[in-house]
Amino acid sequence: MPIYKYEAVNYDGETVTARLDAGTQQELIDKLRAKNLYPVKVEEVDLSSGGLVLFQSKVTPGDVAIFLRQLATLLQTGVPIIESLDIIRSQVHRARLKAVVGDIYENIHRGLSFSDALKKHPKIFGRLIVNMVESGEMSGTLDSVTERLATHFEKDEKIRKKVKSSLIYPMVLASVTVAVVIFMLVFVMPTFIGMFESSDTPLPAPTRLLLNISDLLKNFWYIFIMVIAGFFLGIKTYAGTEEGRIRMDQLKFKIPVVKNVTSNLITARFARTISTMLYSGVPLLDAMDNVAKVVGNAVAARDIQAARTEVRMGNSLAVPISQIDYMPKMLASMIKIGEESGALDAILDKTASFYEDEVETSLQQLVALFEPILILFMGLILGFIIISMMMPMFDMVNTIS
Repeated sequence: MPIYKYEAVNYDGETVTARLDAGTQQELIDKLRAKNLYPVKVEEVDLSSGGLVLFQSKVTPGDVAIFLRQLATLLQTGVPIIESLDIIRSQVHRARLKAVVGDIYENIHRGLSFSDALKKHPKIFGRLIVNMVESGEMSGTLDSVTERLATHFEKDEKIRKKVKSSLIYPMVLASVTVAVVIFMLVFVMPTFIGMFESSDTPLPAPTRLLLNISDLLKNFWYIFIMVIAGFFLGIKTYAGTEEGRIRMDQLKFKIPVVKNVTSNLITARFARTISTMLYSGVPLLDAMDNVAKVVGNAVAARDIQAARTEVRMGNSLAVPISQIDYMPKMLASMIKIGEESGALDAILDKTASFYEDEVETSLQQLVALFEPILILFMGLILGFIIISMMMPMFDMVNTIS
């Protein structure tokens, strides 16, 4: 249901400004008059701008996938689009998505097409969805198009969750390592070493180094936090620039194992998106332009746009794709077969499923590689600290001897 920001006057002549949800502006006015408020100004809040209500959760790709699946199911059972949206908005629990679906419902009531209503929320429904819905409306196949879109986003969300879940264990292990090291430096080591400082026995260089680090952590911990925060903020800011995105994405193709994950992920997303759009009747050039925007890698987006230029000049899609070194040769071969057989969408759909499985395999390899590296790193750091703590004891024994 749309959210309206209003300015009204009460019986005492005081101005009241607030927000209220209502189906239409007239419904809002009726609600205000029932409260003895007389509206002076009414504005509908732009739900796509993100400025709706403080602390309101945003709409995630998973929410979009669920919305599309519900819509596809209702449309395939013969429920009209307007009734389908009304049913969905009554069942949605996430406040922001409920408001967005309600806004789409109201816009269709006012005479807009479904695709035009979706265009009012570009941050939630990207060009991929809008173009395919538009194509489905023109061809009268909106039910099958939404079904295909739902499958597309469900599989994309599944891959995204696999990537996130695969990174949890390495991140937890790295965090535990850092926490243990800080604890030993700040709390354990000063107490242990304090016993030897009163004996006038000179401390070894590694021990003195760790003591200095320990003193810095205890006395100037806020500087360390500021440096770390500044470092990550600088990386985030740089990655937000065009040059930074390209450099960061280029780096993903240079790290072993990470390169395999990135390559398989891009290939799966490319094949799935092109297949979905071709199935819905979107021209190949438009499909390539869309996939360049959703592939999630600046280098791949640039290369796909270059391939699109060659296709527009009359070349086969398989030719420029075969020249992209990080995309597997199998993809170009499958595209060639699909072009020759006239079943490019079906071939790419099967190719996407294959490489989605490859993403999971390469993620397992990545985690399997990170685990021993992190354990080895943790062992070396802790071993160095323990040896540095024990060295004064050995020196004291030698002095007594």
